[in-house]
Amino acid sequence: MKNEYVLDVSYFESKLSLVVRDCSNYTPKEMARELVRLALTAHESEAMEENDGYLERVMGRQIF
Repeated sequence: MKNEYVLDVSYFESKLSLVVRDCSNYTPKEMARELVRLALTAHESEAMEENDGYLERVMGRQIF
């Protein structure tokens, strides 16, 4: 189901429920990786812009 902004709400509800369920098993690096993937899926160019280059720096380190 997509919302009024064309965000696939069902996808994010499903993915976020898995992240929350397994949160106690994530390392900080794994959590960052998963959240960055979700941010990029939601809106890649906005995710890259809004964080003062953070994602470019993280991606430059190739944590993926």
